[in-house]
Order: sequence, then C-alpha cells, then structure tokens
Amino acid sequence: MSPIRTANLLPWQREQLASYRERWSARTAQRKSDRAAAEEGLRLAYHEAGLAPPDDIVWCLGPLDVAGRLAQEHCAPISGASVKWRLVDGLKEAVSIELQAYLSPSLRAEILRGVGLAPPLSIGRVVNDCVAGAMANEYARAYSRKCRFMNRLGWGRLEHWRTTDDFRQGTFSRYSAPWLAFFEFIHDVCDPGSQARRLRGLWQAVRNGGWFLAYECTCWITEPPVILETDPQNRLHSRTGPALAFPDGWSLYAWKGIQVPERIIREADRLTADDISRQWDPMIRRCMLEIYTPERYVRGGHATRAAEDETGILWRKRWFEGDSWAAVEVVNGTPEPDGTYKHYYLQVPPTVRTPREAVAWTYGLSEHEYAAVRRRT
Repeated sequence: MSPIRTANLLPWQREQLASYRERWSARTAQRKSDRAAAEEGLRLAYHEAGLAPPDDIVWCLGPLDVAGRLAQEHCAPISGASVKWRLVDGLKEAVSIELQAYLSPSLRAEILRGVGLAPPLSIGRVVNDCVAGAMANEYARAYSRKCRFMNRLGWGRLEHWRTTDDFRQGTFSRYSAPWLAFFEFIHDVCDPGSQARRLRGLWQAVRNGGWFLAYECTCWITEPPVILETDPQNRLHSRTGPALAFPDGWSLYAWKGIQVPERIIREADRLTADDISRQWDPMIRRCMLEIYTPERYVRGGHATRAAEDETGILWRKRWFEGDSWAAVEVVNGTPEPDGTYKHYYLQVPPTVRTPREAVAWTYGLSEHEYAAVRRRT
C-alpha cells in the first residue's frame, strides 16, 4: 500500500517536513532567476492545464517594467485572454479533488502544519498586494501618457484598462502559492505517482522566476526581488533600507509589516518629535515613535505623566485628531555594575489606565492575573 493512503505520516516522512517548510519560506526565496528552468516549468504547467504553450515568454526586471510595457505596447489583444485561473486555481482545484480519495483529513492537517501552512502565511499576501499595487500605479501612469500621446495624434483612446484588482487576481508567484509546498511534499515524499505530479511545472516555474502574468499567447515574467527582508514574526521589515526591492528600481520600505515613507528609514537619525506630530497616519506615526524610541520621546518632554504606582510610570500623548499613544516606564530590579538602576520604556496600548495594567499587558496577562503573580512571588 502506498504511504499516502495511511492515516499518518511515517517517521522518515515526517522528518522531511521541515525542509519543505524552509524551501518555501519567504526568507529563503531565490534572489536570482533561472530563466531556462522557469520557462520549462511554465510550458509544462500550460500543458497540464490543457493549454497550448505561449508564443512568447517576456522577461521584465520588476513590476514597474512589466506594467510599463503592458501599457506602452498595448498588448492585451495580442496576448489574448488571461489564463491564470486555468493555469493555477483550476489546476489546483482539480488536483485537490483527485487527492481527496487518498488523503485522510488527519494526514492532510499534519502535512499542512508541517510545511507551515496552518495557519496560512500572511507575508505572501502582503508582498503580492504591494507588487500588484505597484504594477497598477505604474500601469495607470504609463497608460495615461500613452493616451495623451495618441490623442495628440488623433488616434483615439486605448480600450484595455487594468485595475489593481486585475493585477492582484491575474498575477501569481511563489508568494501567492505557498500551498505548492503541500503538493510538492506529497509528490516527492509520499507518492510520486499521485495527481500532485500535474503541478510540477507550476512549482518549478514559480521557484525560478518572479511574478507571472499568464495570457493565451504571451506570458510576462518579472525577475525575483533582489531584496526581501522580514522580522522574526515574518513581517516585511528593515531598519536600514528597503524591505522589498526589484532590479527595475522599485522598492518598498516597511517597519514591522507597515509600509512607511522611505525617509523614515533612510533618515532615521534626523527624525524629530515634530515630525512625529505632523504625521497624519496613526499607523506610520507609531512606527516613527518606535524608530525614534519611546525613551527619547518621553525624556524629551513630549508625553504627559498619566499615572504612577509600584510597577512604574504610565506616560501618554494625545493628538488633536483623537489618536493617542502610551508607554510605561519601569525600573530594572537588578542594579548595574555602577550601582544605578536602568530604566526601560515600553510602548503599550493607549487604552491602558494604570502602569500595572500596562506591565501586565507586556506579559500577556490581565491586571488581576499580574497582581496575583506578584503576590505569589
């Protein structure tokens, strides 16, 4: 009996799960394309989806490059209709249905957990949304320039307009398809003869290329990002430069998963309390406060002492638009070598009312739970 028909993975199979989880992690994504391997996989994927291979496979340096070419070359009629659904979603659905006869619910759940897909990863959705947004913005700019040029020549307007949703739904990459790790594991480790083999071309293509826009006659492919930085929580994040960047020059700056203006990262040492107060977006303002550090902000006299008890001091800042910020100041119980006690400033939710509640929050406890722990110790 094939191992895939068993209720649980065998020990030697379970040992392989970590390698597939690492292989499909955003942190280990390939930074340089293998064009021959990507094109070979792409043609195989077209074949498995019942499609003729594309006449042209066009490589671009990044989202700006591919969107600009789409607008400038007015290629929609030449490229034909989008085949992304048949190539990716439809093929995945067909293979999943075939495998249901072999995979027990417990085995499916064990593999999903093992390759890191339960719960689903969020980094891929964030990266894809950012790339789709960049493509849509560049396409809109290039499309407008093209329209103005054609109007001046009296050639009329272009008719094929694409929106952000078109790019978000029409593109695919390894970041939008981490579920391929599940099928690749089944094919390689459990049952090479299973229907999962029909997805071989797809996982080969996305591991060796960047973003794909698949049409009947033309498939557009970007190079992979040259930079993709994340924090330990797997959020887009970089303290010193772009968190995401492509060879075409497009880049994105992020702090703990929040997209921020470039200057906040590049000129962090020139950041001031006035810059923070002038920032209208509360999410970006909190990123700026973390970069500036709560300690500098409080010691600079920019926050108000809201409460004090035996655990520390609660500091608060309110802005005119109703947003507020809070930090708790605590003192380390162990003295430094010189006999002084180090003060720590921890950013906490602005809804906390007391230092005790703030400190409890940093431990993931309620105020009453924290008080009970303090009494016992």
